[in-house]
Amino acid sequence: MRREELKFSFDQIMTDENDKNRMLNNILKQTEKRSAYAFYYFKKAIPALVLELLWQEAY
Repeated sequence: MRREELKFSFDQIMTDENDKNRMLNNILKQTEKRSAYAFYYFKKAIPALVLELLWQEAY
């Protein structure tokens, strides 16, 4: 979901403003965490790819 869609969805919920902000912030932080992990896995994949290519050339 896009950020605007999330905000619209949370506007429909009948809770106080603090609860809405807390839930929205938790969802957005989770998205940021996922993108940080993707970069970490990408850093691990590059050396593995280089090793595989070197291994293929050796044989």
